Amino acid sequence: MRKTETEQQIAREALFGTVPIRKREKIYGFWDAVLVLSGYCIATWSYTQGAYLATLIGFRQLLIGAFLGAILMLVIYQLPVILSVRYGIDIWVWLRAVFGYRGTGVMTVVIILINFPWYAVCADLFADSMIHLAELFGIPMPSFMSIVFRLFCVAVGTAVAYRGIGAITWTNRLLVPLLLLLGVVVVLVGFTSVPLSVIWTYRPDTSAYGDAVIPYILSIEANFAFVITLVGGMGEVPRLVRTERSGFWAGVIGQGVSGSFFVVVGAVMAIAMQYVTGSMIEDPTQMLATLSVPALALSSLMLVAFANIGTQAFGSYI
Repeated sequence: MRKTETEQQIAREALFGTVPIRKREKIYGFWDAVLVLSGYCIATWSYTQGAYLATLIGFRQLLIGAFLGAILMLVIYQLPVILSVRYGIDIWVWLRAVFGYRGTGVMTVVIILINFPWYAVCADLFADSMIHLAELFGIPMPSFMSIVFRLFCVAVGTAVAYRGIGAITWTNRLLVPLLLLLGVVVVLVGFTSVPLSVIWTYRPDTSAYGDAVIPYILSIEANFAFVITLVGGMGEVPRLVRTERSGFWAGVIGQGVSGSFFVVVGAVMAIAMQYVTGSMIEDPTQMLATLSVPALALSSLMLVAFANIGTQAFGSYI
């Protein structure tokens, strides 16, 4: 018997996970949601963002802009997730009220195209981490291994995503606390490897911009853009959270505080690298290998490497 158009649509929504989640089926409290959303946004692209901001503004401006810019944006930007929590629906459902059914399909494709280059960055940085780890052990790596490691990152991340939200949750329960601890250690390494005043009073050369306000405006825009790329997680995680308050603030704290902290970590490392080597290098693996002792570099590189797999997994899932 031929299915009606409505029945076909219901079948598609069941397949792609857009059927509303009932309250008794919700699995996340506040802290689990914070950990998952933190794990999504504290991949090594945060180091890259911090290094970029350090080319525009001084460290104190960066410190304020990274946190307040992201949190201000998220407090407003996250308001629609209340709908996701209340009705157990994800972003692709409630966006239909704005764009219509076909328009939401177009926006889905646009958001995927915007976000997937970030996952390419994750794969690239994972490969760099693995190659630097091999170098620490004195193992030469042929050039083709970079592609092999990139594909490995994508493959493992996709496999974790295929296992569903349970595997992603446990991955982040393990990784995120370790990564936050690593971030604290990295900041200490950055501040102790160079004189404190080098970082605290740091100001980049912005003479090419003419007006000093232009790089500051660019930095705020970069903070807003960084937050906007996290749109995919706005509905997928909150719809699994038990209360509206937890769903909303988990996004603000998980992405606004944890993510911004790692942006600042990246800036500290980039400034320290410029002082030590003369170049503002944004590759976190090279930063860690240069500025820390071998044992710390080894453990740090391992965590940084596998953080990229976790982000790849969550990104593929959403």
